[in-house]
Amino acid sequence: MQITALEKSGIPRNLIFSEKVSGAARRLPERERALKMAARPGWILRVWKLDRLGRSMRDVVNIAHEMDEAGARIQTLDGIDTGNPLVGRLMLHILAAAAEFERALIAERTKAGMAARKAAGAKFGAKKKINAKLRTTIRKQLREKDPATGKLRYTITEIAELHGMVASTIQNDPALRGLRTQWGISRRGRPPTKKRN
Repeated sequence: MQITALEKSGIPRNLIFSEKVSGAARRLPERERALKMAARPGWILRVWKLDRLGRSMRDVVNIAHEMDEAGARIQTLDGIDTGNPLVGRLMLHILAAAAEFERALIAERTKAGMAARKAAGAKFGAKKKINAKLRTTIRKQLREKDPATGKLRYTITEIAELHGMVASTIQNDPALRGLRTQWGISRRGRPPTKKRN
């Protein structure tokens, strides 16, 4: 939708820059390319809305000053033009503040939604840790063999699923890492094949 709107405003497709990462990311390579290209006397940097230009009010205002010093100006499709020395600058500051406030509201709603999901039983954060009791159980399961075949009963993946975790949690546990070699357990949980001389 944003790209289509910019094309309709007269911007060629090859001069439209679209960011592939979140706007909250520390580095925005496509924005940097656009600013570097547009920071020339008489050039115009046109954006869909003001909050597409920067992460915060300070960010937007700093970019506007940099463009002004380079002799360029910023336009938005909803009517802001920093080339206007009075109205454009005033609107820039007011709408930048409004955009930052809106972003803060969205963040608050996101936090509230996560809190509600957590209260309902959803789990967030780091992978499940292995405590001493669980580690003892996993040790037994790692070396447990099938009486009928004499082969290991479980793969690491199967053990992980039994305890509601991923296999890498077991594989990266310092107290269990060496046991794979000791018992001849490969990364996939089966005895490794012997190399031929």
